[in-house]
Amino acid sequence: MRDAPLRKILAGLVATGLLLAGPAVAAEREEVGLRVVTEYLDDEHLRQQGIFVRWRPDNARRLRWEVAFGTLHEGSVDRLFLSGGPVWRFAPGQSRESARFVIDLGINPTLLAGAKFSRIDLGGFMQFTSFVSAGARFGRERAFRVAVRVQHISNGSLNSTNPGTDQLGLEFSHRFCCAPAAGETRYSMRPSRIAARPRKACTGSVTSQVG
Repeated sequence: MRDAPLRKILAGLVATGLLLAGPAVAAEREEVGLRVVTEYLDDEHLRQQGIFVRWRPDNARRLRWEVAFGTLHEGSVDRLFLSGGPVWRFAPGQSRESARFVIDLGINPTLLAGAKFSRIDLGGFMQFTSFVSAGARFGRERAFRVAVRVQHISNGSLNSTNPGTDQLGLEFSHRFCCAPAAGETRYSMRPSRIAARPRKACTGSVTSQVG
């Protein structure tokens, strides 16, 4: 049946998503965001839009784990994608608690529910997404982040067809509360000072954290 390959691909997407979400079991801080990027070097105008969730493992300073899900669109064709893997965050010359400007980079395996679009064939359902983003955090306790993201998607020559795609776009995210680690301190951002005070576990309302 012609639907059999699609069912296998979708099953692979689900299974991979569960595996990638595994590190979140031992993680703290959660960040959820939206992302829209589009091709900027070629004429195919391949566009990606999706949502992403990030977790920070216990005691990690720079490492995050990310799972992203959404669609790739070109011409009249839309394909689902699922990607996930490590993200490293840097805040040059700033403390982690009060950093206003942050840089994220990483390379994540990416699965597609089909590689052929109207005018481009990415060569296979297994791809890799390498990226760098530079963003600013703002709002109470630096809860919000807006960033410019540059990414490259290709299959790493796993297939003979490997055109790759370079994309540029924006992402917007927000951090949600979670239970604090033992002895951890919550920081309240003020115009002229940072006041440390004990943190409490969330009780249902959404608050922001520094991560």
